[in-house]
Amino acid sequence: MVKRLGGLNNSAIFNAVKTEVVNYDRYEANQLKVIGVCNRQSTDSIVSDHFSFAQWVNQHTNYPVIKVEGLEQSPFLMRAFKHFQPVDIHLFVSRHSGYSFKWHTDSVNVFLYVVKGQKIVYIKNKVHIVNAKSGIFIPKGHLHKVYSRAGTWALSIGFK
Repeated sequence: MVKRLGGLNNSAIFNAVKTEVVNYDRYEANQLKVIGVCNRQSTDSIVSDHFSFAQWVNQHTNYPVIKVEGLEQSPFLMRAFKHFQPVDIHLFVSRHSGYSFKWHTDSVNVFLYVVKGQKIVYIKNKVHIVNAKSGIFIPKGHLHKVYSRAGTWALSIGFK
């Protein structure tokens, strides 16, 4: 189930997403979110609801998981993953090891592509190790959860 995609330039993909966490346009469009718990507070929320942009730039490294939405607006990423015909592309940056979400299902098929680091994906009763430059298909409606190693960057590509 884990796939290594030929033809992808992983360093170009990383270069395309590495500044998205502190992108002002994403901040203004409410496309930056923090997921999980930091400093004993629940932080599953939109960044701009809690921080000015300057505060976010200075403090974003304090949060264990950051989600950047709206990357389907990137012509480069849409070309890189065109064979999926993406409906959405999200970036997950995991600063610390851990789970981003509890067991859940998605309403679309997902290709989870690890740009940097490693994820351990639990789908039903199987465990899959996904390393950088590889990805895994998670079919719509399949129960799953994902554990990320510290320093992992991954793209969640939703498609029909």
